[in-house]
Amino acid sequence: LGLSQCLTPTGVFYVANRGGPLVGEELLMLQGIPAEDLLLTKESEANLK
Repeated sequence: LGLSQCLTPTGVFYVANRGGPLVGEELLMLQGIPAEDLLLTKESEANLK
């Protein structure tokens, strides 16, 4: 936890083995925020980034 595999030139955290970007909840965890303890109901992916 706390490491990202790849950062694209445009600043997107990219997961190579999955072939896509990190989603909002994963970005929170990367910052050390315990996303599993949060009640995320109406937040969009853009709000979580």
